[in-house]
Amino acid sequence: MTHGHDTDLAQKTEDGKVIAARRAGLLACSLSTFLTAFFISSLNVALPALQREFRIDAVLLSWVAMAGILTSAMLVVPFGRLADIYGRRRLFLYGIATFTVSCLLCGFAVSMVALIVFMVIQSIGVALIFSTGMAIVTAIYPPDQRGKALGIATAAVYFGLSSGPFFGGFLTGYLGWRSVFFVIVPVGVFVFLAVRLKLKQEWRDARGETFDLVGSLVYSASLFLVIYGFSLLPGARGFVLLGVGIAAAILFFHWEGRVTAPILHLSLLKGNRRLCLLEPRRTHPLQCDLCRHISDEPLPAVCSSPDAPTCRLHPYLPADSHGNPYSLCREAVGPR
Repeated sequence: MTHGHDTDLAQKTEDGKVIAARRAGLLACSLSTFLTAFFISSLNVALPALQREFRIDAVLLSWVAMAGILTSAMLVVPFGRLADIYGRRRLFLYGIATFTVSCLLCGFAVSMVALIVFMVIQSIGVALIFSTGMAIVTAIYPPDQRGKALGIATAAVYFGLSSGPFFGGFLTGYLGWRSVFFVIVPVGVFVFLAVRLKLKQEWRDARGETFDLVGSLVYSASLFLVIYGFSLLPGARGFVLLGVGIAAAILFFHWEGRVTAPILHLSLLKGNRRLCLLEPRRTHPLQCDLCRHISDEPLPAVCSSPDAPTCRLHPYLPADSHGNPYSLCREAVGPR
């Protein structure tokens, strides 16, 4: 009796720790994505105040936002691969720390050049956050709770985008444009401590694999050239940079198809039978792939039966009477 009671108590304690870790991870991811979205949208409201204080033209002012967006776009895919190798939690902590410290530095910037440099550093943190945050939420929640958790984290992004202009305008109008940066710092510190103290597990699905440095450099260069080239159109230099960027992108895809550990698996874009919605004639392979996606157990009979009901949303998906294409497979196979 005593041994069984102790076992149950230990199990409840362990379950409580797991639930607390999940909540901490979801809170940290939601707050971090909210902060990044809030900052992007609120900064646009503060740009006129920046222009007045530093007395710059519209071209240089546009690089305040452009530098950050471009840096994040260039780094998010390579950082995602690094997170798989070295740990998502570790890189998330690096990201939120970089983002928070750079916001503090931006608030003390004394020139536009310094502000842009700090914004680039900040965007490195943003790329680290976006490449790991959702992945952590996916890892800590089981499949039956994952949709809700991802919905909450995604809602935080749109809440940040929608609330940024209002609160950014309020902060800029009453406290100055620097307050847009300073208000992020305490929340960033809270997120860092929450992950550092409550989320102990690490996820390294590609531990020991190599990092494709060449592919990362070509990817980043091609993206930079394409986006910067577009910004210079219709000038001749814009067309040249755009052409070189497209050529670099073609080289990137060619390279990724040859290396053993690419940063972008081309199999996700071609030859994936789980994307059979693009091939409506392949009815039964799609049904079976849906079942394989839900469980690694042997396929149920419903996946090979020509009499399997169809989904109202798509005629080639097995579905229950409510139009849910996954429920039949889940009921026959059980949860993963």
